[in-house]
This record gives sequence, C-alpha cells and structure tokens, in this order.
Amino acid sequence: MGSPITAAYLIVAIVAAGALEQLGVPLIVAHLICFWYAIDSEVTPPVCISSYAAAGIANSHPWKTAMAGWKAAKGLYIIPILVSTSPIVPATWEGNSVMAIFLAISTATIAMIVFSVVLERYYFRKLNILETFLFAVCCVLLMLPHQLADYIGIAMFIALTFIVYGTRSKAAVIPGYEPNTETTLEKS
Repeated sequence: MGSPITAAYLIVAIVAAGALEQLGVPLIVAHLICFWYAIDSEVTPPVCISSYAAAGIANSHPWKTAMAGWKAAKGLYIIPILVSTSPIVPATWEGNSVMAIFLAISTATIAMIVFSVVLERYYFRKLNILETFLFAVCCVLLMLPHQLADYIGIAMFIALTFIVYGTRSKAAVIPGYEPNTETTLEKS
C-alpha cells in the first residue's frame, strides 16, 4: 500500500509467484499476474495514489475520484484470472488450436464489456434489475474456462444486445426542448 509499482511488484512476486507456479500456472504468467495485481494498488482505495493525483489535476473531490477510478478498474481483478485459466498469453498457447486461442481472446474481451455493463447498469439505455442479472449470468458464463459455457455466453450476449438495442428509445425526450430543425445552410 502506497509503494511504487516496482516495489509493490517485488513484494507480491516474492509472496505469490512461487505459489502460483505450484498451482500449475506457467512462471511467466505467474509474474504477469503478480505485476497486474501490484498495479491495482494504484487505484484501490484508501491508498490509491494515482487517483489522488488525478483528483488534484482535475480539481475534483479526492474520495469521489478514487471511488470512480476503483469502479472503472475492476477489470484488473478479473483479467489475471482469465489469463491463468485460458490460452490468452503466448506462454499458454502450446497444444491449443488457433480457434481455441481466438475463442479465449474473444470471450475475454466480451466478458470485460459485459462486466462493465453490469457495473454501470447501462447498455444503449438504463438496464432494469432482470436485465442486469441476465448480463451478470452472461459474464460468468464467458469467464468459465469451458467452450460450451463460452458459446452459451456469446449467444446470450448477442440475444441481450438485440433485446436492449431494440427496446431503447429513439430519442431522449427533454421537457421544454424543441429540436432545431434548421441547418447551417438554411441560416446563411
């Protein structure tokens, strides 16, 4: 907490890299995970140094900036788990087909998008509780290291996208606002 990224990485690597390797994670991936979690110390309250620096630059409330940064960076907790359980990193490509690697990268990307949708409860429009729950289920399916779960998660994501996109309002209605239909050419 509060140490520079290099020092934080050294502390985490000394404590966790060997344990991750004993769990079957390749050594390079174990060190990548340690570095990734060391970076997370920069945006996790209460000692989020980079968030406080950003608040000073933006002249905003430090704690609100820290919480917004923490919320936006929650993918940092999930990406290392995805890296350790799927063939995303070249060190884990041995014995995997090109299709398995492409599927792992695609589902990880979609999972991060869906995770953001769940956190914000917004995707083309504000989501209700049921839609948020369905997106959360979709996110979990996309993160499981099984191809069947990946295919179900992708199908669910596509279906939810069509449903949400199809039910969004065509234009936001603002009381008392009349849109200006004149174009710049008509004014001149």
